[in-house]
Amino acid sequence: MQQPQKKTVIRTEAPEKMPIIIEAIYDGADFRRTVYAYEEEKKMPYISSIERVGIEKGVQLRSREAVIEILETRFETVPHSVISAVEKTDDTSVLKTLFHEAITVKSINEFIKILNTITV
Repeated sequence: MQQPQKKTVIRTEAPEKMPIIIEAIYDGADFRRTVYAYEEEKKMPYISSIERVGIEKGVQLRSREAVIEILETRFETVPHSVISAVEKTDDTSVLKTLFHEAITVKSINEFIKILNTITV
């Protein structure tokens, strides 16, 4: 099996002014293992900003899916405009409110009124 070719070498400096060399290779799995091993070696107890963004996007996606799934389960037919408005919502606190409202509202029309109030 042929070894992956190195794609690029990025040189940067850590806050302590110690040079760090990161070798990015074609096989992303090897790169991730290298980064995770480095983080473990240095006992880095934090989540990187990229990981935070990924986690936030995952929370947003799952929250949107949950709101729509609850509405479809409770009311069977959900207007496309409602689905579209929920899918465009990025604020996790708004999505949490919509989640609770989807569970407790008496009708889809009541949810639409709440949705229009919250997302406007």
